[in-house]
Order: sequence, then C-alpha cells, then structure tokens
Amino acid sequence: MQTIHCAIILFCVLVLAVDFNKSLTQLEALQQQIINSLQNNDTVMKDVQTNVKQNLDAIIKNISGLETRMAALKKK
Repeated sequence: MQTIHCAIILFCVLVLAVDFNKSLTQLEALQQQIINSLQNNDTVMKDVQTNVKQNLDAIIKNISGLETRMAALKKK
C-alpha cells in the first residue's frame, strides 16, 4: 500500500515538474520577445532622434535664411 502511495506522489511530482518546465519554456519565449521588442524600440528611437536632429538643423537653416532675407529687405 505504501509503495502505491509513493508511486502516486511521485507521479504528481512528475506532473508538476512537467508543468513547471512548460511554464519556464513559455517564460523564456516571452523574455526573448521582450528583448526583441526592446531592440526594435531602440532602433526606432535612434532613427527618430536622427530625424528630429536633421529636421531641427533644416529648420534652423531655413530660419537663418529668412532672417538674412528680411535683413536684406529692411536695408532696401
């Protein structure tokens, strides 16, 4: 009787271990997805920063050109 009880307990432990292993596998997959998303977000953020800098440089250049033209018009 005790042998059957131990076998049932071992079977239950095995089932729990298999479930735990599945959970760990799912967790690892989710972690990898998060890592990939963060890497993609980092790439997008760098692209946005580059574009914002280029746009600001263009705006500054355009404003400077307008100021130069306005100063030239005031002299006339």
